Amino acid sequence: MAEEITNVFKIPLEKIMINGFKSPIWEVEKNSLIKKECHKYDQEWRMIANCPITPPVMVEWIPDSVILGLRTSAVDAKLIISMAKQAGIKNVYKSYIDNSNRLNAFKISEEYICKIIGTEVK
Repeated sequence: MAEEITNVFKIPLEKIMINGFKSPIWEVEKNSLIKKECHKYDQEWRMIANCPITPPVMVEWIPDSVILGLRTSAVDAKLIISMAKQAGIKNVYKSYIDNSNRLNAFKISEEYICKIIGTEVK
């Protein structure tokens, strides 16, 4: 097969392979920018920095909210909510499938959050 490719393109296979592949850095960047089909419903942001950055990179900010997924267990929900509250995240939402068979989310009340994590309502 390698001989056939070389005959068709009239270029040695080694050059085709070297020139045909993108750099590994670009592949990592591309993977971080492409949203997978299974996550198309996420309303998340991708951040692109136009400057050299040396890993590990850490950007600190407090998100506005967290969303508990459809299959989040009660134990994991308690952990996520506790950590969110400790971090100062104000809003917690729970995913559900609505009557139109679409993914949706509702805001969990402060009273219910306190009940889940076992604290007093403020």
